[in-house]
Amino acid sequence: MIQPPSLLIVDDDSETLISLIRALKAASLTMPVHGASSAEKAIELFESERPSVVVLDLSLNEKQGVESGFSLLQKLAGLSKSVRIIVLTGHSSIDHGVRALSLGASNFLEKPANIPHLAALIKDGFRQAELRNELEALRLKQKQKSSQAMIGTSSQSKELVEKICHAAETSQSVLISGETGTGKGLCALCIHRAGRKSSNPFIRYQPSFVTADLVSSELFGHSRGAFTGALGSRK
Repeated sequence: MIQPPSLLIVDDDSETLISLIRALKAASLTMPVHGASSAEKAIELFESERPSVVVLDLSLNEKQGVESGFSLLQKLAGLSKSVRIIVLTGHSSIDHGVRALSLGASNFLEKPANIPHLAALIKDGFRQAELRNELEALRLKQKQKSSQAMIGTSSQSKELVEKICHAAETSQSVLISGETGTGKGLCALCIHRAGRKSSNPFIRYQPSFVTADLVSSELFGHSRGAFTGALGSRK
């Protein structure tokens, strides 16, 4: 069962936590909101509820100070690729802001919170999280399509599938090189199946090349008289 998008707010001050939850709900924030007053509770709720957005205070422990918040930020960012983490703190500085963003935060705000601004960032965070989830689902689908035709469980085989998926994500031309019988045609088919044009036919054309001029002619065409035997132009 897919859980509905939810918000997790982490602040060691329980009164601030309750006030913030009430203020955000008053600002038309309709999604479920969970509150945690410690790093341990935050991780527990994060793993059980899988929130799309987290609003995090940096100072969660008097002894550790802001390091407690930075530690939790790093852990939460490592648990999910799609979560959006908004740091809301009374310990605002440029250094703290740069460090928070480098550890995975999407925004860095100073207390007291501007509720309409915070609510807008949270709503945008939900949209961004949804887009990231859709992208990950698409990448997984492409990987499954590619792996269906590929047989192998070695690290080299897995690396090849990753490269095929990467090639399939772009609309650029791809050059596949290798000796005869190594599976260049199979790789091309996998790229096609996992690509954006998979609904179009896959056409395999394998001419016999003799000279460099003929190779260039087959790939790019030629003008009349470009080389010996070029009696007419070819697109």
